[in-house]
Amino acid sequence: MRVIEGQRVEKGDVIGVVASREYTLEDGDTSHAIKQNIELRRISIRESYRSRMQQLDDQLASQRRRLLGVERELAMMADSVRNLHEQASLAKEILDRFELLGRTQYVSELQVQQQRSIYLQRVGDVQALERQVASLKESRSELIKGIEEHGLNRPGFSGGCFH
Repeated sequence: MRVIEGQRVEKGDVIGVVASREYTLEDGDTSHAIKQNIELRRISIRESYRSRMQQLDDQLASQRRRLLGVERELAMMADSVRNLHEQASLAKEILDRFELLGRTQYVSELQVQQQRSIYLQRVGDVQALERQVASLKESRSELIKGIEEHGLNRPGFSGGCFH
């Protein structure tokens, strides 16, 4: 209040200013102060949004790099699986020959058992690698799903304007 009780005032004298201090600029224009605070908040929200979008973009880039690494590993493993299948096939052919020779007693039963062991080891190697391939394919699927979800769930923001 700019007057005290009982003080004489003239028409047009300011007797008080009704305003909220948290929105005024040193008893200035309240409307201007509110607009300025709104604009500051809008800028803060935009910066926060840009920062979050940068985090999401970084996460997406990381997932894409991981996916690329998984794809490379799968390609190498596919070659290894083919090679192990060929080795297992050759080991089976040798085992079949040893079993035939064992029946005619040109090789001992121990030699046949050793060859059977080699063949079973090759089959086990193939199966173990195929399990690893299946696990990597599952990881690849999860990465692809995460990348797709990232793209679908990312809100649009362009040039400082929300869409």
